[in-house]
Amino acid sequence: MLDAAYRGAILLTDEPGERHWQLGAFPAGDGLGVKVGWTVESLDGEVPTRVAKALVRAMARCGRITFPCSSRPSGDGDSWRTRGEDSVARLAIATQGFWRRLLPGGGLTRIPLLSTALEDAALDLFDDPYFHWWNASQFALVSCPRQAPPPLVSPLPAELFAESWPDAIARLQPAGVEMIMRSGVDGDVCGMAFRSSSMRSEFEGMLDVAAAEVGLLVRTVSNAAFGQILSEALNLSS
Repeated sequence: MLDAAYRGAILLTDEPGERHWQLGAFPAGDGLGVKVGWTVESLDGEVPTRVAKALVRAMARCGRITFPCSSRPSGDGDSWRTRGEDSVARLAIATQGFWRRLLPGGGLTRIPLLSTALEDAALDLFDDPYFHWWNASQFALVSCPRQAPPPLVSPLPAELFAESWPDAIARLQPAGVEMIMRSGVDGDVCGMAFRSSSMRSEFEGMLDVAAAEVGLLVRTVSNAAFGQILSEALNLSS
């Protein structure tokens, strides 16, 4: 039975885990990666509203959020175009495996990106109709400064759509990217990779506050406890 201390909680673990989470060999155990789960009931593949708000709020307080977005008018090249209070662009990315079959353009294609400092706009990353959160097909970049979109250049690292996605942060560092979020198996977990331990500390502090603001707790657990608690939470809701 799920312990009361873990009900209504966002779970964090930085211990190396299993590949069945579809996040690759992550976390690596170097202190720069955190796996995130939650014990809040949700529909299959959907992030609970309170969890989504807490994650986005914490990220937005750390920097600017940029993610693939097919649901809004996009730009037509690498240059950012202003759309209201947000910015849009279409950057090339090298595709491989599953994504080479899904995205048009063969080995190199362009994907629409939305860059925003607004929490409400960033919530779209969880329910994009093409870059599905539930299918481990979505990522988000958090960059500084918050006031302007990151100076990304084509092609984006192909790793963003691969199990080696944390490796992309080194290549994106010149654009000011401080962290990458990537959705995991069935949309029930996600990974957060950080450029530095100080950014990880800042994000976790912001997450504690953001979670409390929406009535949730944050608990850091071992990798073994992470899987066990999520399994107990799933049984409780079924």
